[in-house]
Amino acid sequence: MGKRRPIVSVPSAGRVCRAYRAEGHLAPDRAVGAIDFGQYLGEQLAAGMVPYDDAIRGYTRRPPRGATPC
Repeated sequence: MGKRRPIVSVPSAGRVCRAYRAEGHLAPDRAVGAIDFGQYLGEQLAAGMVPYDDAIRGYTRRPPRGATPC
């Protein structure tokens, strides 16, 4: 995309941040669905679909596929 932005590490401290790092916000004992996200992406790409293509294009301000440039 030609954009370069610095990546800044922000230290986090406290009980809540420790819980997030320990994946305490996830609920594996209540997982619903038959496949994980990686499998979903693999199936979408194998079918020739680009998941979240519209969202990615909206964020990067690229024209939709098949659109002719002005």
